[in-house]
Amino acid sequence: SFVIPNCRHCSAEHSTRPNVVFFGENVDPLIANASIAWSKQTDCIVVCGSTLQTQSSHRLLRYARENNPTVPIIIVNIGECRGDDMADVKIEYYVSEVLRSVDRLLADDSCDME
Repeated sequence: SFVIPNCRHCSAEHSTRPNVVFFGENVDPLIANASIAWSKQTDCIVVCGSTLQTQSSHRLLRYARENNPTVPIIIVNIGECRGDDMADVKIEYYVSEVLRSVDRLLADDSCDME
């Protein structure tokens, strides 16, 4: 199991906890509700580095598709994902490299995105 270290300076417990939800934990209800609302209104979903094994993450794809059957779903992950059957594009490569390439394309003034 993951152990959250105490602060090295004041020894406060869990003070260095990252702002993430660990596997098996619950997503804050406000964040969960906002995520559901956003997924129902999205133009595209891009999943980066997740197997979508948690119900809370996988259901966002389902909500998006139920609201808009043609919404593109792109998954960037090495290996099998729970959402692979819903993906329009699956990129099996390192997320960091894919995002660097996307950043370069978006920053390139000569790149015509229309």
